[in-house]
Amino acid sequence: MDQHKLVLPGRGIKKEAACFTAEQVRNILQIAEDPWRLMFACAALLGLRAGEILGLKAENIDLQTKTLNIKQSAWRGKVQTVKNTASENTLPIPAVLEGWFHEYLKMWKPNPLGLLFCNRNGRAYTSQKVVEYQLWPLLDALKIKRAGFHAFRHAHTTLLLEGGASPKVTQRQLRHADARVTLNIYAHLVEGTHREAVEKLASFLVPSGPNEEEVPLRIQ
Repeated sequence: MDQHKLVLPGRGIKKEAACFTAEQVRNILQIAEDPWRLMFACAALLGLRAGEILGLKAENIDLQTKTLNIKQSAWRGKVQTVKNTASENTLPIPAVLEGWFHEYLKMWKPNPLGLLFCNRNGRAYTSQKVVEYQLWPLLDALKIKRAGFHAFRHAHTTLLLEGGASPKVTQRQLRHADARVTLNIYAHLVEGTHREAVEKLASFLVPSGPNEEEVPLRIQ
């Protein structure tokens, strides 16, 4: 290879992560069928990683307390411990997802590993196959650019921050060990909410209307 023709990427340049819009997520969940709909809903509504979704067990879902417990993950069809201690956490299940869990558990059949999502061989699904054979056909049908599970997680984070969630709450939801990881990954989103917060404060302190020159200062 001619080294003079080798072009290195610019320092600090990062490829923008794929992210579904809220409308795209709604459309995907509308046409997806279980178990795929529930998988994608867990990614979009809870921000779970692909491995965490595929490693879920039925016992991890507590519909009485409306919580989901993350205890393990699946990698290439094998169940293992989660990424780190911060990744092991309990998350609240929103009402719409609770209803979908109720529907799914009615048709769920027990398996030796107790997996919530189990393939015909009694093993956990592999994320790449779910993406290629289930997600991509849906994206193609909806004319959405192909992406993987992480686009749901990124959308979840985007909507959390844009909805006013603090970085600390977002960190706990994403289960990052350090809040700085959350801020570094989603810095562009935090900057947007930061600016919006400052603008709101400014508009409160200096409401729109006549400027100071037009209103005489009254001293009593």
